[in-house]
Amino acid sequence: MKKCLVVVLISVLLLSCVPATANSTTAVTIMNCDTGRLITDQNGNTQFNMLEDGGKNSFTDAEGNYLNLSGSTAQVSVNSIAYTITSLSMQRSLIQLPNMNYVCDSDEGTTNAATIASDSEGNLIRCAWFITPVENGRPLRILCLGDSLTYGVDLDLSGTTNPRIAYRQTLSMNMIDYFGAVAFVGNVDEYTTTVSDPFLYRHSGYSGYVIEDVYHVAQHPGIKPMMDDMMAKYQPDIVIMMLGTNDLGLSIMTGDIIPRWESLVRQIEKQLPENGMILCASLPPLLDSTKEPMFNEKMQARLRELANEGIKIGFADPNTPLSENEQGYLNSDGVHFNSRGYQVIGTVFTDAITTAYNSSGKKIMPNPLIPADPYAELTEESSQPNTDAGHWDINPVALALIGIGVAIVAAVIVLLCVLKKK
Repeated sequence: MKKCLVVVLISVLLLSCVPATANSTTAVTIMNCDTGRLITDQNGNTQFNMLEDGGKNSFTDAEGNYLNLSGSTAQVSVNSIAYTITSLSMQRSLIQLPNMNYVCDSDEGTTNAATIASDSEGNLIRCAWFITPVENGRPLRILCLGDSLTYGVDLDLSGTTNPRIAYRQTLSMNMIDYFGAVAFVGNVDEYTTTVSDPFLYRHSGYSGYVIEDVYHVAQHPGIKPMMDDMMAKYQPDIVIMMLGTNDLGLSIMTGDIIPRWESLVRQIEKQLPENGMILCASLPPLLDSTKEPMFNEKMQARLRELANEGIKIGFADPNTPLSENEQGYLNSDGVHFNSRGYQVIGTVFTDAITTAYNSSGKKIMPNPLIPADPYAELTEESSQPNTDAGHWDINPVALALIGIGVAIVAAVIVLLCVLKKK
């Protein structure tokens, strides 16, 4: 009898150690690779449980209701719906409906909730999604904000079919290589990439725009009035702001531009997430210009003060490397840049972002003034990467199973001791 009891207990112990064969479940967010917007159900939920069963997947909310992406908005209901998930490079995935169409974001609406649409081909990046475990955090969203230098005007490309991409191709390829996954957001989307392209075109660069329309010149509208809506819709983590070249051409005094520049910085910063940052860039050199160096000096002085106030701001300096070979980097109009010049700008922005963030997308410097600035009051703790050496992330379910196993082993040992004494 005693031997039978021991055998039963050992069998229970062994069975508890066998991996479960039930369907796997992971809590995830689902973010569009093009717009950066999240799938959000009618109750405002952005986190769903992803259930895998024999090559098919379904998503449920915390109450066990199923996510339905067959309409124009994400809905949850008691009826199960299964999707085919195809994993792509750069952590992108395609979500295919039972009718074989692909789920995409139409970019309509005014909120960060993805507007569900379908596509029969699934070739465009709007059909690709980042399906990310909640504990990893979603990929970063980057907004490139500015005038024609962000838009990518290059008169040397006139008459060609080459897209106007400015520094954005170099930067986006570098960001994907560094972070593994990232979205470029904004409301300008003239050139759409495919699901497999290693570069991103979406941005908010407007040729001819100024910071704020105080000049009343029709071809020079202001960016400031559109920023609240843009921030609410795309909710970027990093805003790269290179703006003021057109203001220099319209203003008599460069100092008059700084208050408007600061007002825009503060407006954007109020809507940044905790992990976010405005990356302010010095204005690139203009041919035979004396205003641009004066503006850059005043801007950097004010930027130091804002950083020491705790404003989520950083600095990138494309002016210095571009000035070293101004004639070689400017295109034929003496204002905009050729492809080599834009590549330099993209590299400068890459260095600034990778100094401020580690490769997992976590912020490691709250106010990274780059290059090193003796006026920046950064603490030793804040300027060091948070490597957290020795910390292990253990799945709570696995931890619970380990605890149950240990408890069973302890119970068996105690029982064996009792039986031995008897």
